[in-house]
Amino acid sequence: KLPKNNKERENAVPIKLAELLIKLASFSPIPDNTIVFWSDIKPNQPIGASHARDLFYEALEAIGIGKEERDERNLILYGARHYFNNTMRFILSGAELRDWMGHRDIRMTDNYSQNNKKSTLIIKDKVKENISSIFEENS
Repeated sequence: KLPKNNKERENAVPIKLAELLIKLASFSPIPDNTIVFWSDIKPNQPIGASHARDLFYEALEAIGIGKEERDERNLILYGARHYFNNTMRFILSGAELRDWMGHRDIRMTDNYSQNNKKSTLIIKDKVKENISSIFEENS
C-alpha cells in the first residue's frame, strides 16, 4: 500500500533491523517475499492497521504495560512516528526529515513536534527483546 501522498520512498535502516526484516520476509507465504507483514487471512496482502495496532497492544502486555497504563501514557502505535520525528529533527535537516516522514510540506513535519507530549512513544529494551525472541524461535 502506498502512503497518503501516493509516493514510494526508500529509507535506510540500521543493519540489524534490515537483517531481521529480511529474515521475517523469508517466512512469507508469497514466493517473491514482497510483503514482510502479511495478513493471515489474505496472505497476498499486508496486515491491516487494526491488526498492527492489536499486535502492538499484545507486545505492550507482554512487557507488563496493560490497558490502563497504556491509556494513561497515551501509548499508541502511531506514536513511534512522532518519536522518530522528534528524535531525528536534531540530527537531520528539515528537508531530510520531511522526506523520511513522507511529508510534502515541512509544516506537517513541524506539527509532529508540537504534539510531542501527547504522542511520543518511548520504546523500551524489553520490547526489543520480545521482538528478537520471535526470530530466535523461528530460526
